[in-house]
Amino acid sequence: MFFDLIKEYTEIPGPVGHEDLVAARMVADWTPLCEEVWQNRIGNVFAKVGGSGPKLLITAHLDEINLLVKSITEEGFCWLTHGTGGSEPTVAPNTTYVGQPVLVKGARGYHPGQIGMATGHVRTAAQRSKGAVDWDDFFLDLGLTSRAEVESLGIRPGSPVIFGAETRRLGKYIVGKAMDDRVGLALMTQLARELKGRNLQYELYFAATIQEEVGLGGSLNLPQEVNFDLAIALEIGLVGDIPTVKDSYMPTSLGKGPIVAHKDARIHYSEAVAERLVAAAQRVEQPLQHAVFHGFGSDGDSLIRMGVPTALFTFPTRYTHSPYEMISEQDVAGMYNVLRELLLNG
Repeated sequence: MFFDLIKEYTEIPGPVGHEDLVAARMVADWTPLCEEVWQNRIGNVFAKVGGSGPKLLITAHLDEINLLVKSITEEGFCWLTHGTGGSEPTVAPNTTYVGQPVLVKGARGYHPGQIGMATGHVRTAAQRSKGAVDWDDFFLDLGLTSRAEVESLGIRPGSPVIFGAETRRLGKYIVGKAMDDRVGLALMTQLARELKGRNLQYELYFAATIQEEVGLGGSLNLPQEVNFDLAIALEIGLVGDIPTVKDSYMPTSLGKGPIVAHKDARIHYSEAVAERLVAAAQRVEQPLQHAVFHGFGSDGDSLIRMGVPTALFTFPTRYTHSPYEMISEQDVAGMYNVLRELLLNG
């Protein structure tokens, strides 16, 4: 039901600050399904879906995690730095990039590359004994031989670098980049498709936000567009169902239903809005999981601070912020069924 749309959305490039291709797709997909679709000056996409009653916002973000080109060597390699928050002295690199195919944005589109690192055969004893990978251990290799060739593509310091992974099925699950948060966008599109012209219990709005991955930059202005009464932020959910994570630390799993998150590293979410989701899930006999997320934040934080009661509703995800984020289509379908029931029956 969801795989094709998830594959399409996750494979659209949309690094932080360069979400225009994903935003354009949302405008194209939502315009024939919603009463009104618009973008504000910073690039957030809004849709008034329809219905009557309390003004309910469902939101997910457009951007995906990325690195940035820091500098270019004379031989055509690119040194890299953070693209999604933090600084090199205080935050270690995301080593899931090492060895991965990537796409780097140039003046006329995205170009394939590879994250390189010296292998053990050519590393010195000192390099091998260093332990953790640092920012000066890996680099972008575009298969070119000079700085001039790289610059001729419009690649420069500040150019974003994203994962180049294909979204695919793996056993019972779906694996790929940017599940965070294109799955949320896919859920919203599917809701708009099915609910068009139906009598909804809410005046329903969608928002697709920019720059969530760098401190919720796009969501801070959402209530300035519409005076929302309540909101639901759709996001990845954390799981503990792999060998190196204790169940006592994160008692959630793939395939056991959507997760209602009650608190994260930034804020407590609205129990009143969460209870609406719980009640809807009970009516359709959809199992839910409950969790507290450590080291996590969402656009719901901004909404609550701006006076909008907000719940955090999530799809369980393994290997978050990696090129192989893993989800269960069954969990996504369960999330959809709960949201559909809430919108149709309150």
